[in-house]
Amino acid sequence: MSYNVGLNVIEVNGSGAPAIASAATSVAAFNIMTSRGLPNTPARITSFADFVERFGGHGNASMGSYMVRGFFENGGGTAFVNRIAGAASTVASRILQDSGPANTLRLEAGYRGTQDPGSWGRNLFVASRRRSVLTGLRLAETATATVVTAAPMPATTDMTAAGFPPLIVTIDGQAVPTSIPFVAGQFALPNAATPAEIVNAINAGTDDLDASLEPGGELRLRSTGNIAMVSGGFSRLAVAINAALGFPGALNADGTAAALGASGTVLADATGLKAGDAVEFVEGGTTERVKLQSVNPVTRAVTWAPALANPAAYNRVALRIATLEF
Repeated sequence: MSYNVGLNVIEVNGSGAPAIASAATSVAAFNIMTSRGLPNTPARITSFADFVERFGGHGNASMGSYMVRGFFENGGGTAFVNRIAGAASTVASRILQDSGPANTLRLEAGYRGTQDPGSWGRNLFVASRRRSVLTGLRLAETATATVVTAAPMPATTDMTAAGFPPLIVTIDGQAVPTSIPFVAGQFALPNAATPAEIVNAINAGTDDLDASLEPGGELRLRSTGNIAMVSGGFSRLAVAINAALGFPGALNADGTAAALGASGTVLADATGLKAGDAVEFVEGGTTERVKLQSVNPVTRAVTWAPALANPAAYNRVALRIATLEF
């Protein structure tokens, strides 16, 4: 059988399968310019809503988005979309600085962790909101509050002369002073009590105070820090008048706080702190913000930057330190 050049039509009975299978009309591919999306990375989408999420919906760059929408509106089921982006397209970004100032955080426009270039990223915005979290941070106490009588105790003291006057001490700022009573049974001779007997009687009266004798014979009272530990403050002693024990007038003393340096100190508790945390010092109308550079969980020593302008301006006993969250 000879064939002429041109279109040849051969009639068949219809029982044979076609030589080339027809393509499904429910699947399409689009190579178009879009408002956003990962360039040269085909994405499978199953609705126009998917297209809006991945490629930004309608834009002024091309009519491709209308083609995709028309495809789905006319019964299309699956589309593979590949974004065409210009060679000069860049990723919108912003660098945030800390109080140093130093570059701290870089933000880039993208999709689930992957850069997404184009001018669309210029319409994004980011806002940081500071929330001050007071954590009870304070300086470490290197020595608890201590008071010492001005003169040595006499060899004996007549505790009966004033009717066994109790020792009244406000310990660590407690709301109700501690009253330590004395009774005759605590002394071999109540009218001639020895310094050692008086010290033992005071120590028997409370666990929140330690009494002892200085080498020169003076009576020494020291806070154990028990109350301060519970309250989260510094130790403090306020001794009421008790002439029999060598306190002719009221006597007050505060615990010794760690030195507050321009760039570091030792905290009472450094739990939860880490290098990079933002910290705020507050004193009256003065507020300074710094960033922790190092935190030693064993010694509780911390350093920060930038340096405080005037560390001496802060009250070491009522120091307010806050960690900041953004």
